[in-house]
Amino acid sequence: PTSESTRLQTINILCRQVGKIIHDFTCAGLYRYSPEWSNFEYDFARNQVVLTDLDSSLNLDELSPDLRMLQALRDLGSVVYRTISKFYTPSVLDQYTLTNLLKYNPLFELILGYFPSADEQQVKEITKKLWNCFIPYFFLVKKHREAIQGGKWSSERRRRYKMDHDLFYILSMTMLYPLFQRSDVFDL
Repeated sequence: PTSESTRLQTINILCRQVGKIIHDFTCAGLYRYSPEWSNFEYDFARNQVVLTDLDSSLNLDELSPDLRMLQALRDLGSVVYRTISKFYTPSVLDQYTLTNLLKYNPLFELILGYFPSADEQQVKEITKKLWNCFIPYFFLVKKHREAIQGGKWSSERRRRYKMDHDLFYILSMTMLYPLFQRSDVFDL
């Protein structure tokens, strides 16, 4: 769709489903899903997101209880990172405005998909902090949009301008832990 609003509304529907499917993946006793958006497909017959590329997935039962919790949180942090980072890839640098990203807030939908009974105000506060971490990188990369899209920058140079994914995973895991602690995933 050419309309940014329509694209974001569609992304929100998918984010809610992605959050739920990652939740269900963990509840099924699995971890280490690679939530790159290219690893999700859409089943048009059933109108839902499905997982693909499950060959790297492992069983949570093989881990100690503390490590199970950390791996579940890591999968959640990973999908949050992979979702937010899609908004500053070279192909979409001029497709999304910060105003609309914050207005439609795909992270809110993703997290509510994972934690459907979470307090919405608490989720909004968490996503606001996550967006605030992302915003400087978003504008830094947008500032160099022409050089990036024109092929003047190597992928290695672009990587140096990206958010550190390990640090963002830790931030996400820490910020989402209170919701996680009150969830059915934690009980498992």
